[in-house]
Amino acid sequence: YEHISELQSQIESVKKELTTVRSSLSNEQVSIKNSENLIDQIDIVEFELSGSRYAMDIGMVREVVEMLPITPLPKTPPYIIGIINLRGEVTHVVDLAILLGEGIKKDRTGQKIIIVPPDAAHGEHLGIVVDNVRSVTEIGVKQVTALGEEINNRIQTRIKGIIKVTHDDLIDKREGTEKDANLVIWLDMKEILNRLAGFH
Repeated sequence: YEHISELQSQIESVKKELTTVRSSLSNEQVSIKNSENLIDQIDIVEFELSGSRYAMDIGMVREVVEMLPITPLPKTPPYIIGIINLRGEVTHVVDLAILLGEGIKKDRTGQKIIIVPPDAAHGEHLGIVVDNVRSVTEIGVKQVTALGEEINNRIQTRIKGIIKVTHDDLIDKREGTEKDANLVIWLDMKEILNRLAGFH
C-alpha cells in the first residue's frame, strides 16, 4: 500500500508537470501564430479612380493633399499634366487614369493628389492624381488573388493582385453602392513608375 501511495504521488507530480508543459507550448503556439499573422498582414492605401477601387502599397505614399492649381508643361507626355507648388517644392503631377488607359478628365473638382516619396520615384518629386482616397487598410495575404504574368503583359500595366474585401466595415455602404462591390485592384505602383519615361 505504501508503494502504491508513493507511485500515485509520483503520477500526480508528473501530471502537474505535463500540465505546465502543455500550457507553455500553448502560449508558444499563440505567439508563433501572432507572428505569422503580422507577417501575413499588408498595409495598403485604397483609392478610387474612374468608378473603380484601386490600392497601392503604403510605402509608395508620403502624404495625400487636396487638388492644387496645376501649371501645364509643354511637350510632355499626356499623363504628365503639369507641376504644382507643394510648400515651395516643385512637384510633377501624373494622371494615373491616363496611364491606365482612361480619358483625360477636365473637371478635377474633389480629386486628390497622392505624393510619392522621392526614393520611390528615383529621387523625383512626384504626385499622382486620383479621384478620391478612401482609407489606409490592413489586408491579409489570403485575401489577395495573384494574376499571371501573361495577363499582366496583355493589359500593359502591372497588377500585384486582386484584393477581396470581406469585412463589412471595409465595404462602402453609401447609397447606390452595390453590395458585391468588394474587389480592389492592387497596383504595383513602383513598377508602373519605373516604366514611365525618365524614371528608368
